[in-house]
Amino acid sequence: MLARTIALAGAFVLALAGSAEATSATNDQAAFNIATSGLTFTTEDFNSASFAPTTSATFGLLTLTSTTPIMPVADSLNCVVSNCIRADSDVAVFGFSFSQPVHAFSFFVGNDDNRRTMTAIFDDVVSMQTVGTGESPGLEPTFFGFYDLATPFSDVKLFFPENEAWNIDNVAYSVAPVPVPPSLPAVAALLAAFGLWRRRGGRPILS
Repeated sequence: MLARTIALAGAFVLALAGSAEATSATNDQAAFNIATSGLTFTTEDFNSASFAPTTSATFGLLTLTSTTPIMPVADSLNCVVSNCIRADSDVAVFGFSFSQPVHAFSFFVGNDDNRRTMTAIFDDVVSMQTVGTGESPGLEPTFFGFYDLATPFSDVKLFFPENEAWNIDNVAYSVAPVPVPPSLPAVAALLAAFGLWRRRGGRPILS
């Protein structure tokens, strides 16, 4: 049953592969930093993470989910420094959910096997199919950055066609600012004028 579910999910991804790409993606960390230089990021490095294997774990505004258990591990080869989150063997879908919409996020993924691929879906829209990590017999974690400066997103799912373990580390995200209603500045000006009128004892402000 699980194999059929994964196969159907893969078919769904391929069916959407022709969708318009609204989100930019890059493996070039320097290019990502330039493109998102006007944003402020929060980074979760998982160095203090401690929990039993689970399929969902929350870190502030970020929630990680997986079709197989995830757990904190110490792995100097496949983590950026030493500690990161491992999605257990046979993972098919790994999710990042944000309780507030974000304009950009990035992460490092480590895998000590051959080069792999994955498909990223943002709010149910396929962004791209990209090369994953690894050159046998191993490669340091690979950077992935995704951003959409026009339209924020809240949910990202990574589909892995190969059934094996993956390490996720240093997830950074930039929360989208809350838009100011167009009427708010006018209301603020009216309140300020009313306050001035009260201080003048009810006399006309322009006298």
